[in-house]
Amino acid sequence: MVEIIPKPVKETDRWQKILIYLFIFLIIVLIGTYFLLDNLEESSKIYVDELEKRLKQGRTAERITLEEENLNYKKKIEAIVPFLEIHILSSKFFEFLEKKVHPRVFFSRVNLSVQEEKVILSGQTDSFSTLQQQLSILNKESIIENLVLTNATLNKEGGIDFNLNIFLNKEIFKY
Repeated sequence: MVEIIPKPVKETDRWQKILIYLFIFLIIVLIGTYFLLDNLEESSKIYVDELEKRLKQGRTAERITLEEENLNYKKKIEAIVPFLEIHILSSKFFEFLEKKVHPRVFFSRVNLSVQEEKVILSGQTDSFSTLQQQLSILNKESIIENLVLTNATLNKEGGIDFNLNIFLNKEIFKY
C-alpha cells in the first residue's frame, strides 16, 4: 500500500552537523593556506633573483682577477706547508741560549749538531758558584733533555774553563 500520510522528516544528529561545519572550515583553511604558501613562494623567488643580481653585479672583472690571484697564492702556500713542517730552524736554539745565559758566563765556542740534537759549549766563568747557577738555569728548561758538565778546570786568571754537552728536545728546531 502506498503511504499518503507524510512522515516527519528526521533531523540530522548534532554530531553530523558539527562534522559538516568542521569539514567546511578545514577546506577553507586549506585553500587559504595554499594561497598563502603560493604568495610566500613567489616573494622568495623574487628575493633570490634580487640577491643573484647583486652577486653578479659585485663580481666585476677586477674582482674576478683578484679572486683568481688569491686562489693561486693559496695553492702556493699549501704547497709550501709540508716543507715548513719538516724545516729545521737552528736559530731558535741561539735565541733560547741568549735568554738563558748567566750574565757572568761567557761561551767561547758552540758546536751545534741538529741531527744529533746535541750542543757542545765551551765557556768561561769567574767561579764555581756562577757555573752552578748556570747549570741550574739550564736544567730547569723543558727543551733540555740532558745536561753534562765535562772538563771543568781553573785557568791562569783564576776563572773556570768548562765544557757542556747539552742534549735537546727536537721541538726546539721546529718551525
